[in-house]
Amino acid sequence: MRTRIAVWVTSLSLIWMVGSTTGAAQDPSESRDYAELCCPGLAAAAPQEQPEVKKRVNPWYPTVLKEAGVEGEVWLKVFIDERGIVEKVEAINSTHPGLTTQQYTYFVQASIEAVKQWEFSPAMKDGKAIKAEVTIPFKFKLSDGPQKSKDEDLVRLQQTVHDILVGESIEGLKDKISAQAYAVIGNKQEHLIALLSGKGKRSLLVEGSDSRLEMARTVVSDAGDMAYTVLKTRPAAGKADRYHTVVFMKSSGGKWTIATWHAGL
Repeated sequence: MRTRIAVWVTSLSLIWMVGSTTGAAQDPSESRDYAELCCPGLAAAAPQEQPEVKKRVNPWYPTVLKEAGVEGEVWLKVFIDERGIVEKVEAINSTHPGLTTQQYTYFVQASIEAVKQWEFSPAMKDGKAIKAEVTIPFKFKLSDGPQKSKDEDLVRLQQTVHDILVGESIEGLKDKISAQAYAVIGNKQEHLIALLSGKGKRSLLVEGSDSRLEMARTVVSDAGDMAYTVLKTRPAAGKADRYHTVVFMKSSGGKWTIATWHAGL
């Protein structure tokens, strides 16, 4: 039988340390592109039964949300077995004010991936180790330090790319894609809007709601009229990681649109 213990993390937050947004991935202990936990503390109604954290792994701040300046909060219910090992993790808050469903999903994925690697001393009752549940909030917060200013339209267009990958309707996104835009998938070239509008070929690019963003890096030209984003995604279980390079162009009127999209098979 699992004993339910009301355990909450108090004053637990994730602070984004401003750093480079380009270059190869670094070891988390050496990188400032990392979300760090501060002020950890677990408080329980019955301290003698409280599981204690022995190993804590900090979540990465999802790159696309960091670049867009998006903050958020996730509450996880963590199920711990008699050995102090995490058995299961669930997101428990049903609302996420200020976030789109996809943005919230990115925060949840980052939090769950991290907490699954945590290790606890088991909860105890009458001198015996027991299963327990703990509730842990993760707050993703950007630092107050200076950050590189970005064109808001470009930031929104980067979000459009992620919306397309997870299968959002193309109808509301057509004005963000150049009429001449094309996609290269493997060695095949397709008109991008036609590809996304057709049911048959759409799956060549769209990965579905199970797709997870592993990495995203954006570079803007010195002239400020062209940019590209490189993404690494993990499609549904059983499929290999996939890389995308999406090129954005800015018109003389200041409007950003997707110009080309290159994707691996």
